[in-house]
Amino acid sequence: MPQKSLFQKPLYTPSDMKKTEKEIQQHLNHRYNRDEWKELLTDVFKGKVQLFRVPQDVEKKDKKIEAFRQLGNLQLDDGKIIALYELNVANDVNLRNNRAGLNQIISSTIEENVVDGVLAIFQKDTGYYRLTFSSYATDYDENKQEFIERSTDAKRYTYLLGENEPCRTAAIQLASIQDKEELNLDDLESAFNVEAVSKLFFSEYIKQFEALVGQINQTPYHYITIFEKEDAEVRNYVKRFMGRLVFLKFIEKKGWLGVPSDREDWKEGEYQFLDNAFTKAMDGGSAGQFVTQFLNPLFYDALNTQRPNDIWVQIDKKIPYLSGGLFEPDSNKQQQIDFPAPVLESLFNFFNQYNFTIDENDAHDKEVGIDPEMLGHIFENLLEDNKDKGAFYTPKEIVRYMCQESLKEYLKTYLEKQSLWPNNEAESNELEKTIASFVEKKETAKIAKFDKEIATALKEVKICDPAIGSGAFPMGLLNEIFTMTKNLHDESPDRVGAVWKMAGESWEPHTVKKNIIQNSIYGVDIEPGAVDIARLRFWLSLVIEDETPRPLPHLNYKIVVGDSLVPKLENTVININWKAKEEDQGFFTGPKTEQKLELLREITDLQKEAFDPNSDEEVIALQIRNKKIELLIIQLEIMIEKQNVTKAPKITDYQNRNKLQFQNDTKVYLETLSWLDHIKRLEHAKTLDEVPLRFFDWKLDFPEVLNEEIANAYGFDIVIGNPPYYQIQKMDEKDKLELEKEKFETFARTGDIYCVFYEKGFQLLKEKGTLIFITSNKWMKGGYGKVLRKYFTKVNTSKIINLGPNIFHSATVDTNIYVGKNEPFTNNVKGISIKKRKDILVLNEQEFIPIQDPNENAWIVSDEVDLIISKGFEKFGKPLKDWDLKIYRGVLTGFNEAFIIDQVKRDELVREDPKSEEIIRPILKGREIERYHAEWSNDFLINTHNGIKDINLKPISINDYPSIKNHLESKVLWDSVKRRQDQGDTPFNLRNCAYLNEFKKEKVIWKRIGSIMRFAYSDEEIYSLDSTCIATGEKIKYLTAILNSKPGLYQLLKTSPQTGTGDQIISVQALEPMFVHYPDAQTENKFNLLVDYILFIKKEKTSIIPRVSNEILSNLFESIVDMMAFELYFEKHMKEEKIDIMKFIDFPHLEGLSSPTGVKKIIAEQYINLNKNDNQIRNRILLSTTRSPHIIKRINEATV
Repeated sequence: MPQKSLFQKPLYTPSDMKKTEKEIQQHLNHRYNRDEWKELLTDVFKGKVQLFRVPQDVEKKDKKIEAFRQLGNLQLDDGKIIALYELNVANDVNLRNNRAGLNQIISSTIEENVVDGVLAIFQKDTGYYRLTFSSYATDYDENKQEFIERSTDAKRYTYLLGENEPCRTAAIQLASIQDKEELNLDDLESAFNVEAVSKLFFSEYIKQFEALVGQINQTPYHYITIFEKEDAEVRNYVKRFMGRLVFLKFIEKKGWLGVPSDREDWKEGEYQFLDNAFTKAMDGGSAGQFVTQFLNPLFYDALNTQRPNDIWVQIDKKIPYLSGGLFEPDSNKQQQIDFPAPVLESLFNFFNQYNFTIDENDAHDKEVGIDPEMLGHIFENLLEDNKDKGAFYTPKEIVRYMCQESLKEYLKTYLEKQSLWPNNEAESNELEKTIASFVEKKETAKIAKFDKEIATALKEVKICDPAIGSGAFPMGLLNEIFTMTKNLHDESPDRVGAVWKMAGESWEPHTVKKNIIQNSIYGVDIEPGAVDIARLRFWLSLVIEDETPRPLPHLNYKIVVGDSLVPKLENTVININWKAKEEDQGFFTGPKTEQKLELLREITDLQKEAFDPNSDEEVIALQIRNKKIELLIIQLEIMIEKQNVTKAPKITDYQNRNKLQFQNDTKVYLETLSWLDHIKRLEHAKTLDEVPLRFFDWKLDFPEVLNEEIANAYGFDIVIGNPPYYQIQKMDEKDKLELEKEKFETFARTGDIYCVFYEKGFQLLKEKGTLIFITSNKWMKGGYGKVLRKYFTKVNTSKIINLGPNIFHSATVDTNIYVGKNEPFTNNVKGISIKKRKDILVLNEQEFIPIQDPNENAWIVSDEVDLIISKGFEKFGKPLKDWDLKIYRGVLTGFNEAFIIDQVKRDELVREDPKSEEIIRPILKGREIERYHAEWSNDFLINTHNGIKDINLKPISINDYPSIKNHLESKVLWDSVKRRQDQGDTPFNLRNCAYLNEFKKEKVIWKRIGSIMRFAYSDEEIYSLDSTCIATGEKIKYLTAILNSKPGLYQLLKTSPQTGTGDQIISVQALEPMFVHYPDAQTENKFNLLVDYILFIKKEKTSIIPRVSNEILSNLFESIVDMMAFELYFEKHMKEEKIDIMKFIDFPHLEGLSSPTGVKKIIAEQYINLNKNDNQIRNRILLSTTRSPHIIKRINEATV
């Protein structure tokens, strides 16, 4: 008998017709049925599905699973095999909330069954089920010429399908698979990609947002009467309105809305509560009043108000009391707003197309739907001018890495402080690996011996994000700490439970999360909208852990609105001197100081009390406000007493005293008057309950952490974030001055606001605390970053990860991750560059490269190849500072319109007075400088120099040059000439320039700042403007060749500082450290000869060879110079690869040739020779990038 095939003959013949999205959606909306699922698989994956005759049992390894079967395989066109699974889950497993746990079960089967991925159904006898795809990613290794598996967790994507689920996204994505002629693993992953869904949701969300805004703006009563034509207020209202609805869409997934009033539990709620209510209003003709008649009462009377048995009498159903502040009433006027039925119908139809999943996805485990992280994307795009303020939403992979890095550093520091860190190097390294495994993979076996200490550390950690945005980093840390504590509790339930004060040994997720939020998380942002979203995400994180609803805590004193850098009361800066204490009759402190301390203690206690969701937050908020006002008044009074200048100083009282004392006392008196005015306003505000205190001060708002007077230990353990990137020079002048007066070391008017955030972050840390930021990386080379680079050598900078561009979805800024500790600098900074965002998840500590000599000059993050290249330059080069060279800046006239003239004006002045020719000299502008040669445009300098004392050269006397004097004194020019700052002894003279004669020498000239670096050679007397630099001294022609060569440009590109816009600054400081090979006479002559060829070609205006442009000719000889320059530094490598060319350089000399025709003939002959098929120079240049991909190709590509 023939052997039976394992696979069944196709019971389901693929349809010739593609299934429409609607047909697929209808199928997915039903309860799970195995036969229908097989049929759908056959139709979608035409010809690629192999189904078993009888489903094969798979070993069950988890009590959550009652039955585990393999239905068959999916054979992809790239050779990958995807196993098709069906899993029946136990009755006590909640399919909605057990995504991560269930998905982990199938990930382990990928390795065990030698497949590349899994497509699995999780189902039980309910109306809904999960469809999950899981796979390991592979990369192509160019060196090994093969695919390799990335060392990372399996990626898992999941859809929630079935009755009462939208299923629209799943239908769209599965329908798209049908269009693929060939289907590979990447295509399948794309069909489950949550980012595509998020982008689609957000683009449609924006449209709905703008529709609501437009509706208000075109309704006169709303726009004019309610909002008084304030567009920002309109948008804020709509943000808040839509935010509340999005929050309720998440709550709907818990089934807590519309629970029958006779139930004691919270089951049988409506999973489409809002849609059902709106449909009822539509049917009853009241949809146009749905906001005022249903939503507002739902927000204010139900969700924000405690009621007997949680029954909302308007519908006689249970609605949870959530508290927290999200549903506090809007103004009375705003409560009158309604939207037309069609506008709301469009909004609810939009919401109903998506699956809202309440659990935030992590980097490897994603439910394909809308999770609370989407609120971060909304924040990124909806806050007015948010991108202009440099606020960008940080991708999940980056957040995860930074959170884990900060926790690894923190746990190590904690164990060191407990004297538990081993002194033995091997044991220390092993413990670091153990902590890394615990933090990154949540492995607890080896860390269990420190279970109590680690549990305590996780419970006591203090974390702050000073630019919290939508809360990505604190949320990431919350989830990391929560998962680590859960796994540690599984390993040691008694000891961990005792630390976290759990009842018995049972895991209490709500207790843990609430403790983390209350005791560990702090955040500040200047944008109220960002703070609202951050709080909302923390509330949702608590909701996910509860089977029954609980009131949400008040986060008003945990995540606050404020300016992290400048403490402002209204629009006035008030820097409280917390160290100021009044003296009282010889005692150390007086009653005001004692009263201040007591107020601080009371404020701290009240803020803790306010966190309780059952507290009377409105009453407590008023008490806190009043006590803060009292404390501010006392502090201002103490500061006034310390100043001790209560009367206006009179100049007559300072006759025999230093005049500076009068100025200082006047300044102090004016400051005192300002403080007295604030005291009056604060006292008045205290009498008005409705007036908020809009003042943020770190020590006042977070006293339990930052105020030394009452804090147990000053400072945060971790400061983390993505501070805004915004040029300080673009700030309002008032804001700029206020920031400058804060005396930050990292402040520079040409700098960026994120630089100051770094310093502020370190100020907030406790000793040995960790700071980890992601910011622009311009500070590493930019001129404005000098002060920050200097600052980073005072604190213990440890790691720099250069991320490059395209890390943020909506920003092309180049970025880096910075890791440092608040302790003295140890000069052990390591760095690494990565090209793809996903590479951050597989970083290896051994891949980091030491940053050489970090100081206030440019910092270079190298990889291994960069290091090899750098060592080649260092080994075979000599720093230019050790050469006999002088580098100078060009001539500064102070008023070019007068002192720089064209040929016509020059001729006119010489005709009037031939003597004028003595001091009129040719001059170059920066834009005229090209590679090797400058195209002088016949401009001239009126060189009325101020003399040179060292050589006894007298200043020019303008009376000796009457025509030039008349020119400078002309009506159009004279006023500017005499008023200019840069002038010599008289307005006619140029400023002092001791190196003026250097312009008469052989020199190399370049533009000082620019996006393209070019160096021109000159052996004539010619001057250049101050936008340029010159170098004179030894081997100038050779030096011109090296500076223009690829190796030379590469060094400058890597080491020279940059402007804020990314242009290179080629100053003395950039050139002096450059390694240039110091040649012997033979080598120098070879380079000089090539420069002669190039200069002749570039100067020649007519074509040297018919039908061959001079540019092509020049490029050929310049490429030879490049190869020769490579050989100076990488000779051994090039000889090994048979691409060295120096030995073949033997071109005829051009010296002694009197006729240009003769030169042209020689150049033409060499061009013909170089293009012969057997020419060694030509062939080796062609082979160079192939044979030297890591050196020559890399340098060439970097210097295009």
